[in-house]
Amino acid sequence: MKRTFTFISIFVFSLTSLFAQTGFITGKVIDDNTNEPMPFVNVILINVKDSAQASGTATDKNGIFKMMNIAPGIYFIKTSFIGYEAYQSNISFHKSNTDLGTIKIKPTAILLNAVSVTGKKEALISTLDQRVYNVGKDIQSQSGSVSEILQNIPSVSVDVNGNVSLRGTSNITFLINGRPSALLRRNAAMALQQIPANSIERIEVITNPSAKYKPDGTGGIINIIRKKGSHSNSGISGQANASIGNEERLKAGINLNYKSENLNSFFNYSLQHSAGTVIFSDKRISKDSTTGNIKSIYDENGNSQSKPWAHIASADVTYDINDNNNLEISGDYFYAKTKHSGISIINITNDNNNPINNLSSHSTNSEYESEGEASAVYEHSFDEEGNNAISLEATFTAYDEQEKLAFIENQSIPVITSSKKNLLTQKSGNQTEVKAEYVLPLNDKQEINAGYVGEFYYDDIRYSKELNTNRFLLNQAIHVFMVFINRVLEISVFNWDCGAKLLF
Repeated sequence: MKRTFTFISIFVFSLTSLFAQTGFITGKVIDDNTNEPMPFVNVILINVKDSAQASGTATDKNGIFKMMNIAPGIYFIKTSFIGYEAYQSNISFHKSNTDLGTIKIKPTAILLNAVSVTGKKEALISTLDQRVYNVGKDIQSQSGSVSEILQNIPSVSVDVNGNVSLRGTSNITFLINGRPSALLRRNAAMALQQIPANSIERIEVITNPSAKYKPDGTGGIINIIRKKGSHSNSGISGQANASIGNEERLKAGINLNYKSENLNSFFNYSLQHSAGTVIFSDKRISKDSTTGNIKSIYDENGNSQSKPWAHIASADVTYDINDNNNLEISGDYFYAKTKHSGISIINITNDNNNPINNLSSHSTNSEYESEGEASAVYEHSFDEEGNNAISLEATFTAYDEQEKLAFIENQSIPVITSSKKNLLTQKSGNQTEVKAEYVLPLNDKQEINAGYVGEFYYDDIRYSKELNTNRFLLNQAIHVFMVFINRVLEISVFNWDCGAKLLF
């Protein structure tokens, strides 16, 4: 029994003595030119006796390395890192630990000035709740409009007048850079035909919007993301484009971008003119519901022409005050002037082709529309990750519209009559919207959102017919206060087997 205890004591003492002779080697690697710490540098320790690798590690984010359980001996240490010369030095290790101090590594004499990594974006990316269309992949983006680009997106359709529908409904919410825009709120069809596609980065079609969006558009949301700049380096850059086509089609535009270390600004202006002609006909036969005999034949033929001039300008300035504060100021202006003229001839006959009614209508219509919008957004984050943050936003929009309609109706059958009517429609108003939002994370799965939204509307609408005028005034104020908790739900699926055994 005593011999066994003595043997165990000697074995434990031998192991203790062996590990007591080992130690660690540490050091720090820095750049020889800048004296900056070098992370992720490979450091290996090689035994001089047999050239075998005794240990190896990599430096941390501060350039520090540490190799443990190193036995006494003679070694040489070696570093390796892409773009730098290898460092090598002999070490005679006899102590329990050794600090090699600072190791400086030099960049190699031949280095690439830059590494360019290029990739291709898919033209259309579909997810569960949205479709993202990268405009730059479409050849029409060089000269077309946003309205033409929308025709290439599945589930979105655009008619001949530029009206957009999503999954069969025209009740759509339009956003620009994630925010409601005056340009698309009142007359989206005309604005989308004027916005140049080359100023757009991508279009997001959200068919299943989350609760953070307003429930205004039951059909879905179309979010137009504009380009923030055309180059990544500091300085000024620009692009101009123009195109012409039949029926007096003319498009021209210019994009300008200025970028510095903390400032990024973008300006876009586009002009469009056309002279579209529409030829239409309508023929209907009315029959008696009981006998099936023809009661009358309605035949209408006509044409109309329109010559619109449209101007649209937008500007955006983003200023990074510091790492925790950001300011963005943007504005849009839209002006359109259009002249319409048309003629319609209606003939109504019976089944023997005898005339019942003959009517001709000549119409002229001139209208203009102007809309402007200015917004400012300030964001402040209380931590480096930007999770604990507050944002303030203010938007002001104003519009002015006028439409003059004059038409002459001449009737030859059954009696000769002639009439002339003039209609005048005038609309003006403004809208102010202010928002404040605060986000406070509680943990990895929960956060508190608190905010305020105030919307203030004023509209003045007048309809004049000859000497009669109807006027409608609207003043509306909406205040919304909200506090809610967002929580990430984790759903786990468990599989199990169950059975029963019958004993007889």
